[in-house]
Amino acid sequence: MCYQVADGENLLQVLRNLNLAPTALCYHPGIMTQGCCGLCAVAVKEAGHWQLKLACQMKTKSNLTLKTVSAQVLSARASVAKLLLRHAPFNNLQCEEMLVKTMLMKDSENLTRSEITHAFSVTINGEKLLPAGCILCGLCVGICKNLGHNRLVMLGRGTHTRIAYIASETGHSCESCRACQQICPTGHISETPDKVFPLGLYR
Repeated sequence: MCYQVADGENLLQVLRNLNLAPTALCYHPGIMTQGCCGLCAVAVKEAGHWQLKLACQMKTKSNLTLKTVSAQVLSARASVAKLLLRHAPFNNLQCEEMLVKTMLMKDSENLTRSEITHAFSVTINGEKLLPAGCILCGLCVGICKNLGHNRLVMLGRGTHTRIAYIASETGHSCESCRACQQICPTGHISETPDKVFPLGLYR
């Protein structure tokens, strides 16, 4: 099926507008995209070959040919969902359920609790558990920066990456805008960030 869209638009946002987009946890139209969650994988045809790419990192252009659903795409999303589930359980049960369905490549509307519990045991049993609830999508850091508060920051690299709270020298608590709570896809930020994230720096 062919669609006519303007060049230079964010591909994931265009797919969302067309109701064709996969669920993505780290994308917000007002925040610079980083492709952290990897769930928006699509297959793009380039030089006669299908390549996996992240829709949130692409711009629309003329004669762009892609698949939002294929065996290759679904398998890639399933692998990513399995990795993200290492951060479970999540306060947002819809997010939790979506990831399990993606991992199992299951299209049913509802999963039983036993299916979800089994998915967790398969994913995390015998592995070192990561901090529960946060998938390090960076949306809270981005929204805090956009609003000019700059109280949250990403620290570390690789498996040591974490989000830290920047306290003021006077000890004043975080702003009360609650924007980070509203944008958090997993529901991890259930309180003000100074109570959720460890102290990282002083400003």
